[in-house]
Amino acid sequence: MFKPVATKALFVLGLMLSCKLIAASEYRLPSGDVLQDPTRPLQWQSGPVAQGASPAAQSFTLNYILSSGQERRAMINGKKVLEGDRISGATVKRIEQDRDIISYQGKQQVLQLNKVKGIQRH
Repeated sequence: MFKPVATKALFVLGLMLSCKLIAASEYRLPSGDVLQDPTRPLQWQSGPVAQGASPAAQSFTLNYILSSGQERRAMINGKKVLEGDRISGATVKRIEQDRDIISYQGKQQVLQLNKVKGIQRH
């Protein structure tokens, strides 16, 4: 009874290991160029970051600001935040009517809302 289950488990384990080895391979063209995997997430590191290499700068997008009385909330990079919250390594310092002020790596950044001028008929 256990032999078929063990055989299937070993087959699945072998399949998973072979897929991992194939996925880790680097594919080169005859010219020597390395093909990039289009399914790999952006800023993917296949190994440790080399010393002296600076990581890509984090970008922040202010999606919206919601005011209700004295309370103001915002959405930055698709996440709801309040003043004092942390998001992607940044601290939300102040939420104003049309902008947010955040602190990231010791520097202040101002995130502006994109103002829509309205719909025009032609």
